[in-house]
Amino acid sequence: IKLCEVVSNSHADYIKTSTGFAGGGATREDVALMAAHMTNGKKIKAAGGIASLQDAEDFLKLGADRLGTSRIVKAVKELEAKGELYERGGLNMPTPHNSAKKGDFAKTVLMPGDPLRAKFIAETFLDEPKLVNNVRGVQGYTGTYKGVPVSVMASGMGMPSIGIYSYELFTQYDVESIIRVGSAGALQKDLKLGDVVAGMGACTNSNYAAQYGLGGTFAPIADFQLLSAAVESAKELGVRMDVGNLYSSDTFYDASNPSLKWADMGVLAIEMEAAALYCNAAYTKKRGLSLCSISDNILTGEELSPEARQTSFTAMMKIALETAVKMAAESQK
Repeated sequence: IKLCEVVSNSHADYIKTSTGFAGGGATREDVALMAAHMTNGKKIKAAGGIASLQDAEDFLKLGADRLGTSRIVKAVKELEAKGELYERGGLNMPTPHNSAKKGDFAKTVLMPGDPLRAKFIAETFLDEPKLVNNVRGVQGYTGTYKGVPVSVMASGMGMPSIGIYSYELFTQYDVESIIRVGSAGALQKDLKLGDVVAGMGACTNSNYAAQYGLGGTFAPIADFQLLSAAVESAKELGVRMDVGNLYSSDTFYDASNPSLKWADMGVLAIEMEAAALYCNAAYTKKRGLSLCSISDNILTGEELSPEARQTSFTAMMKIALETAVKMAAESQK
């Protein structure tokens, strides 16, 4: 762990598990430990002990960025010749950001920003959760909730980040619905810490939609079926959930401080991801919804601790999970 800290604060690009010449080589425990303690964008090379394609896939899922092995080259070439490797990345790794295989993700994915919140949701609510992605520490799990397959994967912070992960889930993994489950800063005085809000629309200062060349201003909105299922689920759970506009900001520290102007327009809360999710869902003909728990109030100055933000938003999580169950039932009709 100490060496991980040293490398993380150095000018090195990688930390390596072993030389490959020593006995044993890399272990899954080594890579998982390094992935948990490496910071500052440093990468992990697993070397030695990688004897099969399954070993390689396991190390990638645990957080390795590069593999030092010559023992599986022949097997990879044989699969490539048969056309059994996916188009990108090899080793069943369809994108540079996700080591999951096609079919590893359920049709509905819950998407918190924080990887630790993804882990909390998986371990708290899902039966038999399985880690299917851990590239760059962005943890993705698949399990079941009330017998329905459900996945949860972190998006990271901001629209560029959720823009990548949601687009890949929609286009590479056949995911149909993504429900963002994140935090937001209240812009209305009557919203209390822990209250849940649903983003019917997402105002934004982002230029994300400019990529579509529409010649006008696109209005990012939630999928109506997802939103309706969430509203129904909130009522069944006895949870108050305000529905309205969110403000998706590209800037956390904003020199112009526009929040109060958005509040005057009735916007409920400020966050950083919903608009990009809604744009991707519209473009790919899929479904997106953003549910947010209030972590702080911009007007009153109240705020939750970082620890509470990871584990205290259970009402929002339950609404999202019940929505996933309703969407699965609807798909069977």
